[in-house]
Amino acid sequence: MIYKKNSLQADCSPPPHQSAVKLLTFAFSPIAALLVFTAYPATARAQGCASSYEPGTLQQRTNAGLFDGRVGPIKVVNNTETATIVSLYHPDAPKRIFKYWYAEPGQSYLLGTDNYSSDWGIQVDEGPICLVGRVASWDGQLFTTFPSRLFIADAPPTASAAITRSQTTLAVATSPPQSPETYEAIATKQITKGEARSGLISLLRAADLYRASGRVKEEERVRDRIKQIRNTAKASASKL
Repeated sequence: MIYKKNSLQADCSPPPHQSAVKLLTFAFSPIAALLVFTAYPATARAQGCASSYEPGTLQQRTNAGLFDGRVGPIKVVNNTETATIVSLYHPDAPKRIFKYWYAEPGQSYLLGTDNYSSDWGIQVDEGPICLVGRVASWDGQLFTTFPSRLFIADAPPTASAAITRSQTTLAVATSPPQSPETYEAIATKQITKGEARSGLISLLRAADLYRASGRVKEEERVRDRIKQIRNTAKASASKL
């Protein structure tokens, strides 16, 4: 359920000609899955987060309390030290990415100009999909959440200190971490296929690994490439 304020289009909607099946495939592709340095057990996931987002029909969502009448814009405060991709899932089409945004570290963003209800799904990178109403605070008009709250159940709702991606991200793949060069190659293939979102996530992983190993020039090169893709795909949110 979406309540539009106006007809403005979000910056990062997947191409309309892509099928829901294809979108689901690249959204959960093991190649593009996040490989992290510190993994938390499944019990550390925030309430309402799961690998599969299946909220049910509107009546089921209402009866279960997933849709509880709260409707408003969504604000994301990226309190990590790295850029992230934030994606939304419409409860009436839960297998398809509705729109996505690129969020710089330390910045606050509104996810478009629309109002969303508590039963929408929200995801950081390729992490679990969480229910907005269960991972966002509510002030009567606005939902506010943080990347850390989408992965750690006891993250404070007013957290402001910067934290690393490895501290906030659950492992969603079991294979060993790839080299940054491998992630770059993966990103090239994804972008060639028109999968800009997955390509951005792979490039972010490469940049993180370059930074971790002290390879500053390589990291800067990848960050520049990310900027070029963002400018082409308009993969950015409205900064507050």
